Amino acid sequence: MYIKAKQASFPYNETFSAGSYYTSMINDSIVFCQQNYSYKNDYSVKKSGKTYGFFNSRNGDDVTEYIDLYVNDNEISRVSSLIK
Repeated sequence: MYIKAKQASFPYNETFSAGSYYTSMINDSIVFCQQNYSYKNDYSVKKSGKTYGFFNSRNGDDVTEYIDLYVNDNEISRVSSLIK
C-alpha cells in the first residue's frame, strides 16, 4: 500500500509522507487495506489522499482488479463503511 500511495503522489515524491494505515477483513480470504498519505504541491500547499487495495489474506497477492470474482455484493457494500 505504501508503494501505491507513493505512486499516487507523483510527481511530488520528495514531499511524500505516509499517514495512517488501516486493514479490515472482508471475508475469510480477502482483506481491505487503506493507506492515507500527504504531500506538498508546487505551491507548498499540503494535499492529502487515500489509496485502497484488496489482498488475499492467505498469500498476500493484490486482488484489487479481481475483487468482483472473489467477493459477493453484500460483502463489497461494506467497504464504504471501512474507509477512514
